[in-house]
Amino acid sequence: MNPPCRPHHNHPQPLTRPSPPLSSHAQDALRVLDIPELLGSICVFLTPHDLLQCLLVSRRWHPLFIPYLWSTIHIRNKAQFDRFTRASEQQETVAENNRPPLLARHGHHIRSIHTAFYSLLCPLLEGSVSCASLTRLEFPANTAFTSPILPPEGDNTPTTSPTAALTRLGLDNSRTNETGLAHAQTVAEYRQLLTANPHSFDEAVLYRLMRKSPRLEALIFASFPFYHDSMIIRIADRLVGLKRLDLTNPHNCQVKAQSIQYLLQHCAQGLEELKVSISPSSKAEVSPRAWAKELLRPLGLKKLELLGDLSGGGDLLWLPVLPSCKRLQELSLDLFDTTAQNQLARCLQENCPNLQSLTLRCFAGPQEEQDLVNLVQLNRATTLRKLSMKFFHGLGSLFTAALTRHLPTLESLVFEECDGIGSEDIQHLLGSCPRLTTFHAMTNNGPRFSSTVYLDVEDMLAGPWACEETLETLKVIITGIPRPDQQEDQFGAPLTGPLHDVSDRDNYECQKEVYQRLSALVNLRELWLGHDAQDLDDEDNYYPVDGQGLWRFIDPDYQFECLEFSLRSGLGHLAGLKKLRRLNLDRMMTRIGQSEVQWMAQQWPKLQTVVGLVVQGEKVSKAVQWLYSHRPDIDLPPIMGSFTATL
Repeated sequence: MNPPCRPHHNHPQPLTRPSPPLSSHAQDALRVLDIPELLGSICVFLTPHDLLQCLLVSRRWHPLFIPYLWSTIHIRNKAQFDRFTRASEQQETVAENNRPPLLARHGHHIRSIHTAFYSLLCPLLEGSVSCASLTRLEFPANTAFTSPILPPEGDNTPTTSPTAALTRLGLDNSRTNETGLAHAQTVAEYRQLLTANPHSFDEAVLYRLMRKSPRLEALIFASFPFYHDSMIIRIADRLVGLKRLDLTNPHNCQVKAQSIQYLLQHCAQGLEELKVSISPSSKAEVSPRAWAKELLRPLGLKKLELLGDLSGGGDLLWLPVLPSCKRLQELSLDLFDTTAQNQLARCLQENCPNLQSLTLRCFAGPQEEQDLVNLVQLNRATTLRKLSMKFFHGLGSLFTAALTRHLPTLESLVFEECDGIGSEDIQHLLGSCPRLTTFHAMTNNGPRFSSTVYLDVEDMLAGPWACEETLETLKVIITGIPRPDQQEDQFGAPLTGPLHDVSDRDNYECQKEVYQRLSALVNLRELWLGHDAQDLDDEDNYYPVDGQGLWRFIDPDYQFECLEFSLRSGLGHLAGLKKLRRLNLDRMMTRIGQSEVQWMAQQWPKLQTVVGLVVQGEKVSKAVQWLYSHRPDIDLPPIMGSFTATL
């Protein structure tokens, strides 16, 4: 009898069992990933860490999730920058395995780049890296420029080595390098060019990447160097294909009106959003050139923001643009004189029929109310959904009446630091806007100026609000509430009058009626009853301290005839505001104790921020200590009370 067959090796066989076949339900679940639309909908909700975990599940999942992992590059700090650039530095070590570096293998998946380092663009310009899918390029306000390496002074040797970086990146062609760095004949000339414009290298790299990205649709600069007019002109020449362009510089800058004019003239029909913004303290240099007739062609702009004094005291650069914007829906402008205000009013009455959102800031001083009325008497076909006005003085009942035809469609109404709107006007607006989600009417007071922008409790309770079910953000001062517990104001003067000489019973009955009105705002997310900013720049708010050479800041915006937000006064009526996230009680004389904050933490589960409980320089109350211990997730930003300083 033949012996049984045995293996030729003496190693024991592994005790493994074959994997059981997948059920039909499991196979169907895996086939879901084969549908690109479903896979994309799933990956939208996954973080980069989640996507990385999906790559490690199996070889089948790896190629499916790779494009989504590389689709968005978000570099926030130096550590992330180093990790990303390390992918391009692997060229030599990876070449030994006959495999290209990671960036060369997956660069074509990149669709969006958000980086605070201009030098991050350099690896993308390598010949082996594809940018065919790049559609969005964004630079935040803190973007760091590449520090140029200057050659030593007095060196007149040929400039072969200094321009090696430009040559390697393909930037030595005159058609792609208008900065002139590649045209330097000697090292001394190269140094001179870099000294005159230290950001020339970044400009050249950026322009080259724009040419290499045929699908680029959005280019966003949160802090664009506006003293580079040549870069603005080069971007204007590349507007074909762009849908969004954002050039913002919040700091003092120098820019020629000619370059801004050139940019507006070359707006492509495909451009839908354009923002050009400089700080209000900056002024563009006046350009002698006139507008070209080609600007009369129709533009596809849907959103236009032109902020800052871009005209430089000359003709309005943006005015000829508006008649060509038949599809314009959102418009944001800064007005620096009455002439600009009147020209804008006449232009909007004849153009922009599809305008839905209007945001205006005025730096021209007091205005006539009729001129302000003309600003909202828009094209007959126009119905506004959002209106925001800042630094306008002279608003009144005539202006409120001019808004009548827009009230049924208004969703956001903001009057920031605008004086003239009275209590009856505010009540009329809240009672006539059924779609309103945001209402903001607040301005600062002063020793010589008392604002009329507040809602008196008698007007507030006179009629219902049409926006009770839609309002999400309310920012207004409610005053006229009896407070007999307040005897002195912030200046030490006695508080007298009918609102301070009543009984506690009358006081609480009035407050409960106000709470009941606010309790109807079931979708409210932000409630601002206190001021949002202190006027620290007004010298009239500083008072000398006798014989000490010091000055004491006393804020004129304290509220003494306001809600005290105590449970005894009727705070419990607001238990239905389950969506409330932010509460501002800054400079309000409230009576909030530990029981009140415990009630807030229990009744408002989504509460994230409470402003007005912590005052710098004052002792922390027991209520605040309880929040620190039991609800550290609730933010309590400190506010600045009265203080003494040396001026």
